[in-house]
Amino acid sequence: MGSFLVRHRRLVMLLALLATLVMGVLGAGTVNALSLARFEAPGSESDRAGAELAERFGTGSVDLILLVTARDGTVDDADVEAEGRELTRRVAAFEGVAEAASYWTRGRPATLRSEDGRRAPGRGAHPR
Repeated sequence: MGSFLVRHRRLVMLLALLATLVMGVLGAGTVNALSLARFEAPGSESDRAGAELAERFGTGSVDLILLVTARDGTVDDADVEAEGRELTRRVAAFEGVAEAASYWTRGRPATLRSEDGRRAPGRGAHPR
């Protein structure tokens, strides 16, 4: 194959250039379909779920997610919970924040706590 490519190098280069041009023309129409100016993919399941949540419950998009890590113990310890609730309260107090929630204000669901119990999230959202 190597000797064929060397003997016909001009033809191979011409075919490669032609293939590149054809692929460029065919691919030019896909740029808009592949470019997203946001984090959501329009029409995706998560996009539809977000629209449903906004319609039914008036939720907004999440703008900020904080991860709280317990230095000692777990996020279920009283002092860590108090700090987590205080952090959630402080985030909620910022102008333009429509909702602030955290592991501690949502009833401490296990799905929001890390497996080792040392980390849990808080979040802030603005209205749509």
